[in-house]
Amino acid sequence: MAQLQEQVNRFRPGDKAQVSFSRDGKNAVTTITFKNIDNSTALRSQKAMQVLGASFEELSNQKLKQMGLKNGVQITDLRSGKLMSAGIRKGFIITEINNKAISTIEEINKIISSVKGGVYIGGIYPNGQAAYYAFGLDD
Repeated sequence: MAQLQEQVNRFRPGDKAQVSFSRDGKNAVTTITFKNIDNSTALRSQKAMQVLGASFEELSNQKLKQMGLKNGVQITDLRSGKLMSAGIRKGFIITEINNKAISTIEEINKIISSVKGGVYIGGIYPNGQAAYYAFGLDD
């Protein structure tokens, strides 16, 4: 079991691997896709999740086009944190932070990890309502 866990820990959400197994006396091979705890292939940003109190999902090109957006990352879950305190609701699509376009969870993490003071977040709700929020990151 320890060897299996060691091998699994080498992969990240979205990675694919060939797995060989034996079932009912027959050997088989299949391809698996690793997912995170939210059952998504998106990378989870621990820093952003802890500070902001949220989980995020990168939007597909199809979803972006459907919404009329060039970029954006959607909030899929909110917990106690900076975003909830600022009044942001689940489903909000972050399109920019501090005037920088946001397309990936990693971009959110980079900005949140490097900013001193506060942030300015712009985006849109799925119903088309644009919204802007500003709040401090320092406690």
